[in-house]
Amino acid sequence: MQLVGVVILAVLAAAEDQEMDEVIQLEAGGKPYTFTSENYPFQPPDNFNQNWHFSTSPGSTIRVTCSDFRLVQKSETECTEETVTFTDGVKSEEVCGTRYGYTVLSSNNQMSVMFKTGMYGRGSFKCVAQGRQMDRYGEVTTTPLPNFREIPSQEIDSSEYGGPPGHKSTSCNCGWANKGQGRIVNGVETMVNEFPFMAALLDGYSRYQFCGGSILTEYHVLTAAHCTIKHYTYGKPITVAIGEHNLYYPHETNATAYHNVAVILVHPMYDARIFKNDISILVLETPISFSRLVGPVCLSPSRQPDISRSYVTAMGWGNLYYRGPSPAVLQKVHVRVVDMVSCNRVFRMVDHVSPTQICTYASNKATCQGDSGGPVVWLDPEINRYVQVGLVSFGTICADANPTVHTDVRAHYNWVQHVVTGYTPRETCSKVN
Repeated sequence: MQLVGVVILAVLAAAEDQEMDEVIQLEAGGKPYTFTSENYPFQPPDNFNQNWHFSTSPGSTIRVTCSDFRLVQKSETECTEETVTFTDGVKSEEVCGTRYGYTVLSSNNQMSVMFKTGMYGRGSFKCVAQGRQMDRYGEVTTTPLPNFREIPSQEIDSSEYGGPPGHKSTSCNCGWANKGQGRIVNGVETMVNEFPFMAALLDGYSRYQFCGGSILTEYHVLTAAHCTIKHYTYGKPITVAIGEHNLYYPHETNATAYHNVAVILVHPMYDARIFKNDISILVLETPISFSRLVGPVCLSPSRQPDISRSYVTAMGWGNLYYRGPSPAVLQKVHVRVVDMVSCNRVFRMVDHVSPTQICTYASNKATCQGDSGGPVVWLDPEINRYVQVGLVSFGTICADANPTVHTDVRAHYNWVQHVVTGYTPRETCSKVN
């Protein structure tokens, strides 16, 4: 079945709203349909209503995921005139504000998305709708990953963390962790300042945490391009919090500090449509003071060794579960690296021949909204230190049957070095062979 779209544009009297209606039939488990606000990524017309009416086969459902969603919000609990309403005829949800990876699931085979711009014509968004073929276990993918759907939670002996270096050294001190004896089960809250290289990206006006990042040098923080592109385009300020653990109670550690961003650098080949080269570097106005509680992550100039099927650790302040609350404290999760051929069967835009991304999966475990840009690290046994192999880029829905895709930091090593040595020059840390 092919996607069918019918557009009806009704232009009423000049004093009244303009309205556009689009009717789309989605094939269950088939090709996704991308839709955006009028004039995206720029501002839409004022007094303009856009409506999308999706349907799929009986017994199936519809998922809408918005990778970029920015509407004016009057307060934490109140929207302005500019809203997007999601409804399936049974339940309805009115949404505004700034969101990343926001996902809505229908309870049946219908969903309508209605966008109102109001008298000022503000807000923009980009979303993808897809029909979901369902069985008694949940969503059925046309290309299932049988080797990864049943990956259990990994129980890790954490006594090695923060221990002595391995038999190989690093060019500078990096990638250590602060953790005492004990065991980590099911990947939940981190210890305070467990990962000294973790950073939080805050909106420069509201101080709302919207993405994660990692410390490269005293002046450079690594994150995702989709986290910074709007700030870069519109000149919006970003503040970086380092040494942070509890976002709502900054006094549980004296390591917390805030740094304003002087320069935002987005990869010149970033493609927002497919999250290609989804990587960005923030140059800070003032240097970070390194200590045992705050320091840089290690990098690797090579994609070797092959870490397919290895466990890696992701961390962030993202939602605890799909459409759930954001935690106050830093969370971590252990997931397994999926081979790129299998990942390409799910996400066709992921290049498995010359990969610049990595994919991870574990049963009922994943990164979620708000984790974007945060580090995905691998404990290199040769140095017994954390090496950043990825940064959180995109997925379908938190902890579903599909992998999560991350930008492969190793594949972008040369670009990172070009930026770090060109803007407030410093050196990153890596393994010495």
